Amino acid sequence: MMKCNRKSMRLPNYDYTQPGYYFVTICTYQNKNILGKIVGAGPCAGPNMILNNVGLMIKSTWMEIPRYYPNIETDEFVVMPNHIHGIIVTSNNNGRPQWDAPTLSLSDIIHRFKSFTTKRYHQLANHESKLWQRSFHDHIIRSKRSLNRIRQYIHENPLKWNSDENNPINIERNTKHDQERSQYKDHSTGNHSKQNIINSREKSYVG
Repeated sequence: MMKCNRKSMRLPNYDYTQPGYYFVTICTYQNKNILGKIVGAGPCAGPNMILNNVGLMIKSTWMEIPRYYPNIETDEFVVMPNHIHGIIVTSNNNGRPQWDAPTLSLSDIIHRFKSFTTKRYHQLANHESKLWQRSFHDHIIRSKRSLNRIRQYIHENPLKWNSDENNPINIERNTKHDQERSQYKDHSTGNHSKQNIINSREKSYVG
């Protein structure tokens, strides 16, 4: 549903500090499977996401967000091998005067989350390699129907890992397919140009 993309996905001219529901996808650096793995697929149970220490840290940090920011709540959430999906709910206030706390945009929230988890990741891994891709993807949820559909998508995400467009196997396959299509297109364009030159010369000779 949401493919990892390093380009900015913010909606132009939209005020991301205003109250709302936001569906967020954040991907690991180079789409590496460093948050855990999908296991199991039998007659009695479907695939399950098994979190490693990094994945557990990511989950606990996400759940801590409302504790530090009283005007923010978290909704449905899932950690996948190389990305996370979650719903963030922002409001003007949550039992506190609006002027008593800074107004954060969605980008502010995600930036702080990524910064904090990266520091914890360095402590766990004992090195300072990158954890996240530079940007993130968001979708503004505008209706109850859309909210329920996205909640279901997040909840069922581990079941669809084999077909997930963020699965490294599928990323590699799609990249290879795009390269082949590009090469075929370039080859076809080159042949078409050569044929135009030949036709032009024939017309000139006949004339």
